[in-house]
Amino acid sequence: MTDQNEILERMKYPRPQMIRDNYRILNEDWTLDGNPIRLPFPPQAAASGYEGEIRDDLSYELHFPLRLGWHNRRGDLIPCPLTPQKPEEEDSKTFSSPMRKKRILLHFGAVDQYCLIFLNEKLVGSHRGGYLAFCFDITDALEEDNVLKVIATDSLSPVYPYGKQSKKPKGMWYTPVSGIWQEVWMEAVPERHADRLEILSDQKSALIRAYDASGEIISIDRADLLAPVSREETGESISRVKMGKSISKGEDKTSMSKVETGESISKEEARESISQEKCSDGSILIHFARPHLWSPADPFLYRLRLEIGEDEIETYLGLRTISMEGGKICCNGEPVYLHGLLDQGYWPQGIYLPETNGAYLEDIQGALELGFNCLRKHIKLEPERFYYACDAMGMLILQDMVNSGKYDFMRDTALPNYGKLNRADDEANALRLPGEDEIERRAFFEQHLADTIDQLRNHPAIIGYTIFNEGWGQYDADRLYRLVKEKDPGRLVDATSGWYAQKLSDFDSQHNYHRSYTLQAKDKPLFLSECGGYTLAVEGHCMQKKRYGYGSDKKNPAELQEAVERLYRDIILPAIRQQGLVGSIYTQISDVEGEINGVFTYDRAVCKLDRDLMRALAGDLQEAFHEACSKSDKKSVG
Repeated sequence: MTDQNEILERMKYPRPQMIRDNYRILNEDWTLDGNPIRLPFPPQAAASGYEGEIRDDLSYELHFPLRLGWHNRRGDLIPCPLTPQKPEEEDSKTFSSPMRKKRILLHFGAVDQYCLIFLNEKLVGSHRGGYLAFCFDITDALEEDNVLKVIATDSLSPVYPYGKQSKKPKGMWYTPVSGIWQEVWMEAVPERHADRLEILSDQKSALIRAYDASGEIISIDRADLLAPVSREETGESISRVKMGKSISKGEDKTSMSKVETGESISKEEARESISQEKCSDGSILIHFARPHLWSPADPFLYRLRLEIGEDEIETYLGLRTISMEGGKICCNGEPVYLHGLLDQGYWPQGIYLPETNGAYLEDIQGALELGFNCLRKHIKLEPERFYYACDAMGMLILQDMVNSGKYDFMRDTALPNYGKLNRADDEANALRLPGEDEIERRAFFEQHLADTIDQLRNHPAIIGYTIFNEGWGQYDADRLYRLVKEKDPGRLVDATSGWYAQKLSDFDSQHNYHRSYTLQAKDKPLFLSECGGYTLAVEGHCMQKKRYGYGSDKKNPAELQEAVERLYRDIILPAIRQQGLVGSIYTQISDVEGEINGVFTYDRAVCKLDRDLMRALAGDLQEAFHEACSKSDKKSVG
């Protein structure tokens, strides 16, 4: 596992998979409708410090000088990339086109739900949807002193994905977020530059493509491998190894550290173990003769520097495959049981964001210490920093798409949870939006689904997607399953998590919060994608007086531990042995507002379960799973 200080260092950059050398964070000195607000937090969050009225239409404003506060990838202050380096050249022509050395991109991590962006009273762009990152080239609108305005509209329209947000939060519906709720930042790039990367890897090779803002593939000139090296005590800790040729910043005796064994390998060995070829479309195919695979137990990441014309980007990749073999989920061909937690990504002070990047690591580490190896990221997308932390720490992720459309508790949750209702997904007429709104919703959902995959596909920790959860907004599930498989064939797809299953899915995905039930496999691998949800209120760590959960509250941690043990030992373990259960997701990693069924309290100050007992339980689950795999293998051979 990567050292956590190193992870935090890389997380300083808003997009850890595409790090460049000129950037500037724009989180300070904003106003919202004339009142101060601290970004990147939404105005509903205490961490934002916002004291004004929160309306559907929000007007943000930031005044900033261009020249101050630029950084490189190490965090060092550097001159503004549009400013001449020599003092005598600094005159009124600084911003004329011949003097420009770079283009400046303005990035937004997410703005909910619709926004218009103005710079110095010029419209530079607009965006719909509250969960995906976007950027605009603002170079031609920049001046020495600038006024940036963001007009955001958020009516919680069901036409757009909105997740668990509600204007009347209670129970399993939570405080909404509006407007800007992720980082705002600028980045300097060459005229011709990469807008996004696509990394397709298996156990022996990785294909890397670069796309410009129009979606066209642009040629990658060179890929350099960045690797840890053994240095003298006062020397640097990073060396560069060029594909097919070794480059070292130190003396000839300097060698790379072979992470997986602790052995030291020579530069010549490194050169021979990796090669690259240029593809006809301009992409780069890298071959690894002695590959170090990524896995939850050993989340090894290769770091690379790409040269794309004048554009230079630092990125990373993990070599691994995810597949379904013999009815089992396999990582690199080896069966793995998904012992997971539902993760909704809510925080007391920031709502959709923690106050620090380190809080992401604490959540992931807390789950790992309890023996869990998977998080189901539930109906929400996170900043890319979160997914990088999962990549580096070896936490598997099942990523939900964000729901849109109408929801009805009785029809979508209560009755089907007790097996009282089923439907084909073309029979949800009662839940459709009126007229053209439903047509627009479906078109936008599919575009958002495709864009979500483009934004997240390079993360090795993400092993699968959930399209629909409990029938909410569901339509054409089989067609959308095929769409996702075509878009990202190397991952698993849970088309209908919970119920209302159609013909196509990689799982028989069931939700069950009954206190006594028997899991029964059907024609697909059985996956208990939600279960548990036992409640325990920890006094002094509850956000609300009115509390919500499933079933009766447990009185103390011992009673909660007993209930959890009973769930796993009486229901889940037998299902692993007898029904081929491939995974289970316990609800949930933390309390959320008034909902108190978390393993941790909402403030993450208290773990409600015994870590030693939970690790022992996790060991028993994995042992039972591998025994079941062995028996299955023997039967198939026989």
